[in-house]
Amino acid sequence: MKKEVWHICEICGYKSKDASAVEECEKCGIPDKNEFPVGLIFNNPDKGFYKGMTFAIAQTGTDGHSFWASLWACRDTGVGDTLGKEYCGSGGTFPLGKKDVPDHNHPTFKRMVRALEEKGIPITVWDGKKVVEF
Repeated sequence: MKKEVWHICEICGYKSKDASAVEECEKCGIPDKNEFPVGLIFNNPDKGFYKGMTFAIAQTGTDGHSFWASLWACRDTGVGDTLGKEYCGSGGTFPLGKKDVPDHNHPTFKRMVRALEEKGIPITVWDGKKVVEF
C-alpha cells in the first residue's frame, strides 16, 4: 500500500505534495472586497472598445484569492444601459489603471451618477490610482 500526503490551501483549495508551495499560495491571502466598493464609477468612455460607456460596480465578492465584481453600464452605443438586476460583465481579477478614469462631463457618467443617487448608493470614482469620494 502506498500512502500520499497532500497539502491543501485553505483559501482556494490548491493541492500539492509540496508544503512550501501551498504555504506560498496561502500567503496570497483573501482580497479585500471593499477595495473597490459598490458604487465605484470608472472607465473613460472615449477610448478604444469602451468608447461611449461608463461603468459602476454593482456587486462584489471573493472566490479564493480572486476578487470579482458585477457591473452596471451606461452606454451611448445603441445597446442601452444596464442599471437594474442585469449586469455587464464580471471578472476574477479587477485591475484598474490610468485608462479607467471617467470623464465627469460625459452623458454616460452623468446618467450613472443619477442612477446611483436614485438607488441611494454612495458614489466614488477612480482617479487613476485610487478610489476617491465623488
